[in-house]
Amino acid sequence: MVLLAGAGLFVRGLLEQRASLAGLPASEVLSAAIRLPEDRYPDDESRFRFYDRLLTNLEGTPGLRQAAITSDLPATGGASVRYQLEGEPEAEPGAEPTARRVAISPGYLGLLDVPILTGRDFDRRDGFDGQDSIIVTRDFASRVWPGEPALGKRLRVYPEQPPRNPGAPAPERPPPGQWLTVAGVSGDLAQTPNELRPLPVFFIPYAPGANGAMTIVLRSSGNPTALAAPLRAAIGQIDPDRGLANVLTLEEVSYRDGWYLRVFGSMFLIFAVGALLLASIGIYAVVAQTTARRTQEIGIRMALGATSPSIGRLVIGRGLKQLAVGAVLGLAIASAVTRLMGELLYGVSPTDPVVFSAVIGIIGLVGLAACWLPARRAARLNPLKALRHE
Repeated sequence: MVLLAGAGLFVRGLLEQRASLAGLPASEVLSAAIRLPEDRYPDDESRFRFYDRLLTNLEGTPGLRQAAITSDLPATGGASVRYQLEGEPEAEPGAEPTARRVAISPGYLGLLDVPILTGRDFDRRDGFDGQDSIIVTRDFASRVWPGEPALGKRLRVYPEQPPRNPGAPAPERPPPGQWLTVAGVSGDLAQTPNELRPLPVFFIPYAPGANGAMTIVLRSSGNPTALAAPLRAAIGQIDPDRGLANVLTLEEVSYRDGWYLRVFGSMFLIFAVGALLLASIGIYAVVAQTTARRTQEIGIRMALGATSPSIGRLVIGRGLKQLAVGAVLGLAIASAVTRLMGELLYGVSPTDPVVFSAVIGIIGLVGLAACWLPARRAARLNPLKALRHE
């Protein structure tokens, strides 16, 4: 039970991870991380000029369909920010609603085939001259403004606070920033599929406050890895000292991030298959031995009128009672062990009912098969031979 439950949770997590990229052109998109040092790019304006010029240099690259920039790729997280809704009173410090914030350039959502459901996408004006716009996902809109149109709604974000030492008094909460207006509602994009209760997601323009560390996203009309060389050349035209890291397709990013699910899932599965084989042999041996010791009793029952089906049910019933006791104990231990694995699981509860139901079903079927063979043999006993059995 313990090994099967562990294997099932890791396999389910691997399936959840793969499903997080469903609907995205993961095999057509190349991503590459770049970091701009503070001594060379000390302010927002210098960083924005670099990224804006990079996108311009990439225009016309053979095989390139679209290019964009983001702070966080799909399924890789995003900044957790606290916010206040317009018209709502300020919550107590620590009780503010929280969301995931992802910075993107215009066209990023279209590059990933994420539709704009209502409103508009970002353009080059957003982020400048009072164009303080955001795009929220459909999930964000339905959770924050249920039954209401999200377009035109406003919120403002509290500045991030630096970590403080344990035991130190909490600093005074800084005031929130400027009001941000919802300019569009997009389809959903899984930023943190590893979380059981993912935070809602909204997008901000990458300009003018582009981070020093961003990810370039290129969608290819052919082999995406062929775009790595033109990308390096385009960066070299701006700053020859800058390099790239993690030059991978979205599929490769997902495969790399899920390595531990495959490793631990395979380990648990190998041990679980071995344990299941041993358990089935053990159940069969115990039931067969118990049935053999009761041969005379079975003969007496048959002499008194017991039918072959009733004898079969008697043997199977007693075997399943023992199996049920073991399953209950195994279920309790498995539940305790999988809770300790909570940090390793991916988007799955440590006590996921689907996995535990499947494990109980597998154990039940194996146990039933192991009990059926001795029961079948007992049901075919000759009553006279059974009465003379020593």
